[in-house]
Amino acid sequence: TLQELYPRMRVTPIGSTSPAFSQLAIVQLDFSTQQEAISVLRYAKSQLISEGCLLLIGQHPSRWMSFVLDYGQTEQDTEWYMTPPQSWQQQLHELGFISSPHQDFVAQAHSGPYVLLAQNCAHPIPEIQSDPPRYWLLLADEVGYSATLAPLLAKKLAERGERTMICPLDSVATLLHNTSISFDGIVLLSGMNAPLHGAEDILQQQVARCASAALISQACEATQAKLTCWFITARVTLDLLSPSHDVASLPDAALWGFARTLINEASSYNVRLIDVHDPEKMDTLVEALDHELTLIDPENEIIISSNGTRYATRLRDEPRPEINESLIETPTLGLKFSTAGQLRHLRWEAYPRVIPNENEIEVEVQATGLNFRDVMYALGLLSDEAIENGFAGSTLGLEFAGVVLNVGKNIRNFAVGDSVMGFGPASFSNRVITKPNALSLIPKNMPFAAAATLPSTFLTVYYGLHHLAQVQTGEKILIHGAAGGIGIAAIQLAQWIGAEIHATAGSDEKRDFLRLLGVHHIYDSRSLAFADEILAKTGGVDVVLNSLAGEAINRNFQVLKPFGRFIELGKRDFYENTKIGLRPFRNNISYFGVDADQLMQIRPDLTLRLFTEVMHLFHEGALHPLPYTVFEANDIVSAFRYMQQAKQIGKIVVTYHQPVHRVHRANQLNTKALTLNPEATYLVTGGLSGFGLKTAQWLATKGARHLVLISRSGPKSEEAKHAIATLKDHGVHIYAVACDVTDQEALSNLLQHIHQTMPPLKGIVHAAMVISDGLIQNMDAAQIERVLAPKVLGALHLHQLTLALPLDYFILFSSATTLFGNPGQGNYVAANTALEALARNRRAMGLTATCVRWGAIEDVGFLARHSAIKEALQNRMGGRALKSDVALATLESILLANRSGLAVLELDWNALTRFMPGAQSAKYSELAQYQGNEETHGEEDFQRLLDELSLDELLITITQMIKQEVGEILRVMPDKIDAHRSIYDMGLDSLMGVELVLALESRFGIRLSVMMLSTTPSIAKLAERLLAQLKGAENNEAQQHIEQVATQHGVEMTAESIHTLAREIQETKVQQRMIN
Repeated sequence: TLQELYPRMRVTPIGSTSPAFSQLAIVQLDFSTQQEAISVLRYAKSQLISEGCLLLIGQHPSRWMSFVLDYGQTEQDTEWYMTPPQSWQQQLHELGFISSPHQDFVAQAHSGPYVLLAQNCAHPIPEIQSDPPRYWLLLADEVGYSATLAPLLAKKLAERGERTMICPLDSVATLLHNTSISFDGIVLLSGMNAPLHGAEDILQQQVARCASAALISQACEATQAKLTCWFITARVTLDLLSPSHDVASLPDAALWGFARTLINEASSYNVRLIDVHDPEKMDTLVEALDHELTLIDPENEIIISSNGTRYATRLRDEPRPEINESLIETPTLGLKFSTAGQLRHLRWEAYPRVIPNENEIEVEVQATGLNFRDVMYALGLLSDEAIENGFAGSTLGLEFAGVVLNVGKNIRNFAVGDSVMGFGPASFSNRVITKPNALSLIPKNMPFAAAATLPSTFLTVYYGLHHLAQVQTGEKILIHGAAGGIGIAAIQLAQWIGAEIHATAGSDEKRDFLRLLGVHHIYDSRSLAFADEILAKTGGVDVVLNSLAGEAINRNFQVLKPFGRFIELGKRDFYENTKIGLRPFRNNISYFGVDADQLMQIRPDLTLRLFTEVMHLFHEGALHPLPYTVFEANDIVSAFRYMQQAKQIGKIVVTYHQPVHRVHRANQLNTKALTLNPEATYLVTGGLSGFGLKTAQWLATKGARHLVLISRSGPKSEEAKHAIATLKDHGVHIYAVACDVTDQEALSNLLQHIHQTMPPLKGIVHAAMVISDGLIQNMDAAQIERVLAPKVLGALHLHQLTLALPLDYFILFSSATTLFGNPGQGNYVAANTALEALARNRRAMGLTATCVRWGAIEDVGFLARHSAIKEALQNRMGGRALKSDVALATLESILLANRSGLAVLELDWNALTRFMPGAQSAKYSELAQYQGNEETHGEEDFQRLLDELSLDELLITITQMIKQEVGEILRVMPDKIDAHRSIYDMGLDSLMGVELVLALESRFGIRLSVMMLSTTPSIAKLAERLLAQLKGAENNEAQQHIEQVATQHGVEMTAESIHTLAREIQETKVQQRMIN
């Protein structure tokens, strides 16, 4: 389903209320009435942000199409269906959209489907012409870039009747305190795009810009001003739109992080951030700022591209990074399942490629045939005995078609590049390794998908009918399930032999298909009446090819003539040891159990001979590929469900034309470990305590033998001394010294010492930091600089002093607080945001850089020493703190994947939203949506529900959950399911029933019987049974007895009344036991 391909997708009913976060809405005009379509368009508009786009897909009016699809049963219906695209364009205009002319799918055709692209009109703030006037306070420098920009912006705002005041930053407090003007907004331009000269200059500019924001915040808090503060930055987010070789502005990066914290700390005022990518284009910038300042929408972080296009930021989560595939051999993809029993657990996994041995062949798979064995195995319905003795073993996939990639040295009859088909274990894969006797060349001009329909079906049929049963011309053969792959193959072979064919199929569509194949004697496979009909018509048949189970087996024996042959293809009766009487065998009847999978494993020589004979028939044109339905590998669950529901005619084939989107990386894929050069030196700042020291120890485990560990105080603590001694005992050379990374001269002397006395410097880890928390309304420039200096100035010195060195690693430790703007840590967030910008700049310059945003580290460092702060941080951020070993293992993955800027943390979204007001903003909408879905799907806290909800409320909740599971299996929307209708009438069969039971067991954490579905076939009844079981095992027996008695006497009882009566019975029993 789409939900499986796009797990972030959310399905909500039309009409539900939520903030307008959507950028694109797609509406297909496939509704019952015009009013319904207009209602949907109104809803789409309500969900679009200003200037969001709507894609309308319609169909040109066509009376013949209306007739074929039975539209237009009333005059109003006809008028609605015949609405031309021009009318929809007018309708969109009336709804507040701006639309372009429609575009036909086929140019100039004026028929068939078309699309209309429309844009949601922006809703500007109404202009206020008088009393009171609208005022903007523009804060700019007296000279420089902002001094030029401010008058241009003021002029542009004046054109729309707005009033502005341009003043220097230091007057903001006075203006807000003493003036009678009520400002609507403050725009900080001061310090923007200022020229910079060296690391110290960068630091001071960072401090100045952050201090400016603090000054504005303090003035707003002191006056409780009701306004919006706009912080304008330049070139901070260049990497978000596209990989860029331009460098980010480090001073503005610090302000971006600082202002992000203000979003969470502001009480009376609002905060919005705008980053412009090309500040030199003044005209474009002024237009964009004018538009942005008067726009109402939920965005509070905006990017203006170099051409003036508006973008909004979104935060998304990612799985742990995997090793870059260029660093390991291209992996093989194979189909697996995490847990047997539910098809939703099917997934593609990656694992290392295996090279064939001297007697094997490697094939690049183009198409794989799906067999019922695969479905049964995925559902956990095949025993170990059933799969262990087969050629495919405990894998999914048995047959395939593809191109030879590699051959063992002893292979003579196949060459690289040959198009082949055949058998191989785990053939649901992009590569298969198999034996040469399991392959055959594909006949000329036969597509791969068609070739994949041949191996198992025709080998099975040929082995069963030709080799075992030895069907002769004129004999009568009964083929069950004749519209399936085996059945159609059997029909072709029987027609080639010249036998008289009798066939069964399970639907009118399939029986009609058999008639098209030239079969004249056709029966219903879902009724046992076929036996009587055959006996009445023919007196019996010579051969039965059976795939039915249960009583149908006895009926098959009834229609077999003396010396008849019974070919059994089914497996279930074998492994359930179903009993059949011997009486039918008095008539010289032969019974053969056929399993092609086992045939290939036990008798490869016979398999090769039979398969070769079959392929000769194809080359001669006597046999033909089967009809087939194709699914792409990305739709693998749908393919399995299609077979589970017996919808196919012929075969189901899976192809690999598109890259697989969602691949689970098996643990064994990550076999490449980080290995550091033992003949190199690695420097760790902040490396004599906490997480920095832990990182140094980790570097040693990765092969580093020369470490330089520095801090401001040097190796004075017992922790540092013990760690150094231990490292030395393990053969690591340690140079530990006091060195302040903010002192460029001291750092330069250290690097010179390394150059003269140690192996070449190949890696740097910058873990130095200072913590000085506080609310921004109480923060001054000195407190800001105290935190920024060791992180930012230290990193800049390391960067500039090592530009000429061929470093392998330049690792910067940042913080996950930069993602959210942790309140009370504005200076720390600013410092780390600047570090992240430096890492991006180095990568843009072609230099190595890895910046990691760490969540809270539990067992070492600052938080380990300050448990109260750790607890407060966890309460704000949610989730558990990380163990340092887990964090460093993730760092290894990040380094091997050559990634930067990722955050590593455990996140509890609900906790974060409680403590961070900014979490409600549009930036986090996708993360909130995904986290919410992930937390609630199938993991409801049933104990809490059982304790808090009434029985009737519980019954409604459980009913909805069962609907979701049934809908998943039947591919039906849950709201379309009637809870009072039998699930078997909806199309659920016994195989799907097994999957449903397993899904319910997994979801509710209880044991269920498949037989329960037979006794309570409606969802409503099933929900009552589940509720009774969830409420406690002690009175289940009594409740079931009450239900049984009530049913026998035709009495209707609610779940609550049954539960109450059962509890009374249970209490009575307890009292009797106590008395006795």
